[in-house]
Amino acid sequence: MSSHVTAEPRLLQLVIAVKTALFGLAFVAGLATPISAQNVLPITPTTDMPLARGFHGSAVMGEFLYLFGGTISEGVSRETDNEDQSSTEVWRGRIMPNNDVTDWARTTPLPAPRFYIANSTLVLNDVVYILGGSSAVLSGERFRTAIWSKPLPNGTLTPWQTSEPMPGDGVSTPAAVSTPGHIHVIGGLGKGADVQNTVWTIPVYPDGSLARWEAGPPLPTPLWFHSAGVVAGRVFTWGGLNAEGAGKRVPLPYIFSAPIRSNGKLGPWRTERVVLPMGFYSASSAVAGPYLMSFMPRYQDGVLSNEVWFTRITPRGMDPWSRRPAQIPNRVYHAVAPNYRMGTIYISGGRGPIFETPLLRKSSFFQLNEQARREAEQGWMAAQTAHANSVSALASQLEGGPRSQGGDRLLTYLADQRLQEGAVPGFMTITEARAKAERERKPLVMYFLIKDAQPCVEQRDLLLNNPEFAALTDVVCFAWIDATEYPQLCQQIGVYRAPTWVFYTASGDELGRRIGVMSPRDIAAGILRLQQ
Repeated sequence: MSSHVTAEPRLLQLVIAVKTALFGLAFVAGLATPISAQNVLPITPTTDMPLARGFHGSAVMGEFLYLFGGTISEGVSRETDNEDQSSTEVWRGRIMPNNDVTDWARTTPLPAPRFYIANSTLVLNDVVYILGGSSAVLSGERFRTAIWSKPLPNGTLTPWQTSEPMPGDGVSTPAAVSTPGHIHVIGGLGKGADVQNTVWTIPVYPDGSLARWEAGPPLPTPLWFHSAGVVAGRVFTWGGLNAEGAGKRVPLPYIFSAPIRSNGKLGPWRTERVVLPMGFYSASSAVAGPYLMSFMPRYQDGVLSNEVWFTRITPRGMDPWSRRPAQIPNRVYHAVAPNYRMGTIYISGGRGPIFETPLLRKSSFFQLNEQARREAEQGWMAAQTAHANSVSALASQLEGGPRSQGGDRLLTYLADQRLQEGAVPGFMTITEARAKAERERKPLVMYFLIKDAQPCVEQRDLLLNNPEFAALTDVVCFAWIDATEYPQLCQQIGVYRAPTWVFYTASGDELGRRIGVMSPRDIAAGILRLQQ
């Protein structure tokens, strides 16, 4: 510790001795009302895709919506169009301020066709990853690898790279999620009819490349064609099938979740008390704010639907699930892609209500309505009334902000190469802080801010050149995170207000969080409280 620090020596000695993380409040409060006050959820059409497509993956990165692989056709009719064709094609369309998608164009193709990747195509720090999948619609080989690529500011993808093979025979229809610094492949259908309960985790290097696979905590039951998502510091998986074969496709109603540790790895799974009112499978899943969502699932006996299922995560846990029909025809083998910066989910392609019908060229988007977003912010602050007048809503800061500052401003992997301008000495980038906390077995504190928001300016001034805070940096790793540059991380952790402090113990468990300005003495007092 610096020799010039003399204030309250006993307090600071105890700070150094504790070496654990801090106290805080419950993680997230959600809406008190459903996603929509209407019975039918509005789905807004956007520009048709250049070709009809199904069995594919989709993602939003920067200002572009991308479509990957699967099967393509002209999408006219079975009587007149050509047969569906396996595709390595990747298309991207520019997302306009009104959420329409235009200017579709091809970009770097996949190394080989991949199918059944709707729920295993994901984005981490604006790098896209496609995990597992099948080499054909019927009787295809299971992929054992992940592939990844980065977008350039103009939307062009860099050449695809391939990971080392994951253990086993590969999986089709897995669910995959990203957490800070890690990607997880959850379950899936293995070779033959072998349904997996395995979770394979792979660390992600700062440049987006992948390390080596390692086993994560296994699921309580084997699953395939299931849904998964990350919200408020936990990974959730729901629905799906646990067997394959004639008469065995009975969808499950169970929901499992696992905590995200400070290093990005998963803790043990638990079975949630809430269950789905009815089991479903083959849905495309996404997250929006505190919501988990599944789009157009199939029910028992393969019955198709145009319904959207959703729940929200609150400090009390998971709300009961609801479902609403959407303004979209029944379909299957479609893909969805969340835009974390704008609270929008894109729905693309698929096949109509009968398998023999043509593939679809239609692309649409869904967005939380303004009432839902506003009430989500109010709910978030319900337990934070002391700070209600001193924090800024993250969603309102993001709207129209980053988009107006150029495409490279929207690419998180570019932002992660540097500590943001104006950071207080003693803070690190999220990547550096996580790595140091794990390496040195230190507590981790994530500080989320919006650079020019008044309370965040106040917080910076309070910490800058403060010897009490400088002393804390000897025993705790602090991450400085501009929420406008890390919208997906905000989604994963469940941060919807700034400033927000999230505290992890040296063993990686989240201890709590607090919204609003904190003094160094508040932080030190929180550490001391752990000794009681």
